[in-house]
Amino acid sequence: MLQLGLSELHRERGECEVADELWQKAEALGQHSIEPIYQYRNRVWLANLKAEQGAFEEALVLLDEAAPIWAEIFLPDFQPLTARKARIWLRQGRLDQALSWAAERRLSADDSLNYVQEFEHVTFARVLLAEFQRVKAPHRIEQAVRLLERLNKAAKAGGRLGSLLEILLLQAVAHDAAGDDALALAAVDEAIGLGKVQRYVRPFLALGKPMLTLLKRLKAENNQSDLYINTLLSAFEPTVAEPSAGGAAAACHRFKRPRDCPPADDFAQHDADSHQKYL
Repeated sequence: MLQLGLSELHRERGECEVADELWQKAEALGQHSIEPIYQYRNRVWLANLKAEQGAFEEALVLLDEAAPIWAEIFLPDFQPLTARKARIWLRQGRLDQALSWAAERRLSADDSLNYVQEFEHVTFARVLLAEFQRVKAPHRIEQAVRLLERLNKAAKAGGRLGSLLEILLLQAVAHDAAGDDALALAAVDEAIGLGKVQRYVRPFLALGKPMLTLLKRLKAENNQSDLYINTLLSAFEPTVAEPSAGGAAAACHRFKRPRDCPPADDFAQHDADSHQKYL
């Protein structure tokens, strides 16, 4: 279980070789395990990998396989499989299905927020952004901005830094879409300060060209060379995909851990424990 958590952490850093090695160790230790939690997390891990590689249908099948396993696990459902599927539908361009999911869950930008539904509400913000990109309806981007601001405050109050990083990056894209350059760059700058601690790469890459543009603008405005920003920018090369195209996977396999970066340390192990606590 620990190896799976560490593998996910290294995937977030874009260190795919390390992530794959840790997953193989987890697979070797758990291949004969009948524990539902291992079987569930292994399928979710593989689904994430398949989605990054652009094999969306395979990822959806793996999530479907995980559903009956989850029914055997008596834990709070912090990251529902249906919300995970909605994120994949968005990457496939299947906005109508993602909208149907949101309607079925009765999600609203003005919902009362709680940690149990945080993943769903962040997913819903992604749906609102995708809908705005399709129909350019001003009220959709206004709803996305409002929801993300409330999610930001809730995540900060709860000390949920992983959620906060994702929320900040989505805020940057939302403010940029709304034409508010100053707020967009401020959100990216704050996200960089947060992501730098754990050297996260994948959350930035997953947002594709809009995030690349914002990173370049921020670097130009700061007029200084920041190693972490340069690392993020180099990870986008040589090709940059749209957010729906699974570009993080290709970039992930191009990114190498810097020589001065140690392997998983005590802090990383703590982070991995936090991951598996809620999966």
